[in-house]
Amino acid sequence: MEPMNTTSGNPQTGAQTALTGPVSKAFVSADELWALIEPLAQAVWETNPKGQVLVDSPTWRAYTGQTRAQWLGEGWASAVHPDERAQALSQWQEALRQRIPLNTELRVSTSDGHWQWTNLRAIPVYGPDGSVGKWIGLNLNIQDRKQAQEARRKSEESLIAAAMGTYVWYIEEDHGEPDAQMLTLFGLPPGGELNLAAALGSLIHPDDAARYAQAVAQAADPASNGQLRQDIRVIHPDGQERWLSIRGQMFFQGAPRRAHRLVGSAIDITERKRREQTQQLMLTGSTVAICLLQSIRDEQGQIVDFLYQGGNRAAETILGQSVENMMGKTLLQLWPGVKDIFFDSYVQAVETGQPFRVENHYDYEGFDHWFEVSGVKNGDGFIMTFQDVTPQKKAQEALHRSETRYRQLSAELEAQVQQRTQQLQASVGELVRSNESLQQFAYIASHDLQEPLRKIQQFGDLLKTQDTDLTEQSRQYLNRMQSAASRMSMLIKDLLDFSRISIQRDASGPVSLQSVVEGVVTTLDLRVQEVGAQIHVGLLPTVSGDASQLGQLFQNLLSNALKFHRTERSGVPVPPHIQIRSARLSADQLPVGVKPVLTGSAYYQIEVADNGIGFDEQYIDRIFQVFQRLHGKHQYAGTGIGLAICEKVVVNHGGAITARSQPGQGATFSIYLPA
Repeated sequence: MEPMNTTSGNPQTGAQTALTGPVSKAFVSADELWALIEPLAQAVWETNPKGQVLVDSPTWRAYTGQTRAQWLGEGWASAVHPDERAQALSQWQEALRQRIPLNTELRVSTSDGHWQWTNLRAIPVYGPDGSVGKWIGLNLNIQDRKQAQEARRKSEESLIAAAMGTYVWYIEEDHGEPDAQMLTLFGLPPGGELNLAAALGSLIHPDDAARYAQAVAQAADPASNGQLRQDIRVIHPDGQERWLSIRGQMFFQGAPRRAHRLVGSAIDITERKRREQTQQLMLTGSTVAICLLQSIRDEQGQIVDFLYQGGNRAAETILGQSVENMMGKTLLQLWPGVKDIFFDSYVQAVETGQPFRVENHYDYEGFDHWFEVSGVKNGDGFIMTFQDVTPQKKAQEALHRSETRYRQLSAELEAQVQQRTQQLQASVGELVRSNESLQQFAYIASHDLQEPLRKIQQFGDLLKTQDTDLTEQSRQYLNRMQSAASRMSMLIKDLLDFSRISIQRDASGPVSLQSVVEGVVTTLDLRVQEVGAQIHVGLLPTVSGDASQLGQLFQNLLSNALKFHRTERSGVPVPPHIQIRSARLSADQLPVGVKPVLTGSAYYQIEVADNGIGFDEQYIDRIFQVFQRLHGKHQYAGTGIGLAICEKVVVNHGGAITARSQPGQGATFSIYLPA
């Protein structure tokens, strides 16, 4: 059986007539339908215009337990109870032929093997040209409602059969003849006395007694039809409160007519009243505005307006009118502007049974608000819920303006970035050319400036060895000249080293500081022996960097430690004692004021400590500057560039360098490199 795979012929004339008029007003997109029905249903499915299942429905299969093959092959009919299957298929064929919604109730086999009542609905989705583009179906589980209806039916039958009390009341004697059930309804024992005086005196709730007495008096009026219809509360002797529905007919006699006796009945409606009170409480307590509207049709059956039949307090707050003032008036009397905005959606909901949800700006009758309105068919009318979403809309508009401004600023910023990038690229090109020029100058300085200095030293040596007539003073002048040339040569060399380190960025790679320091100690071996120094090297890490530059760093630090050694007051030199050690620190363990160039989570701390002459820490900012010396050039040889080179090497490697010392107590240089 493939009920969902049936085909239909051309639409009949009636279906075409139903679609006449502006089709665009009846058009609802599939996405809108899905958004409306998917949160409400136990199962949702769709077919093509001919009713053929082409798309899987996991929700249907989860609900019924059908396999994918069963759903795409046999369709939904195989899950329907045999008693309802034929009728359901007939209704489906008719819906396909007429292109009208299907709304039926039937039992379906669920995944747990039980039969559950479900409300099966299929809705045609019309295209802009009025044709059916697809069918969307949903299943609403109504088992609880069916069970409640059955229970209510049995309850009502039971009331009619056994719970209805009857009575006869004679007016002039105020004498009542109730049956046993009537006495039970009033909480009285068998054989008890029940008349109007007794009822009004103690049995009827004080808040209802006056109203009931007035209803009896109206029924007893000879000019009336003698009917009594009243719902009252009675209080049983045990304090229990029950609702009774009293129905009666007054009989008259004599001339002039006078009331003679009242014959009637009563049933217990306590449960119904409690349900009504609960529903009213829910309606009144809802923060969403709710209104009940009934269709008003013209002679041709067209909906021309809606009658307002009730609403809750939230509706009063939003609309600015009381329910009492709106009752009995039409929708267009109260809000004529609805005709231009929402009215067509209301009519469509009633005529097609399709729920609707619209959002629009209402600028009529003094309103300037955005409303979100939803509705569902209710008899020949609909129940409308709505909310004032003006604050949200204003927020959205403000956000849209902000986003527009943001996009403008982003475009302007992007243009500025492009301009700055072009300027930066030009600056980088200029810097590259400048570095190339500096390298050329360094080569010239290395070759052309050093050559005259070598000549000076060579010719000075020749004069001292070959010219025996030089006076002692001339020899002193010659020595001083050669010394100055030597210092100049050393200064040029140090400046060239500093320049190369500043402009060169050699390829980085893993560098073992252990090997670098051992190589430097070997290079300085002769000087170490001359001064009787002791150098202790601990375990050193491997870092990423340039081995040549790191070698120059440690050679300068060790050379300074060997050069600036102390002498005792007696003039006896104190042999240098140098320690090189390392430790791994996390970023939060770095000393205050130490800020490596590269930010990282961990660093290596390498310390070079000596027992030399030390220095005053007030000069800590000067010692790493070019040409800065804390001692006279005649006391300690040097150009004042060595520590500047050390700092430049450390900066090139993303680290930082600092020192601590006291005069006469040695110095410790601390290097921090990224781990």
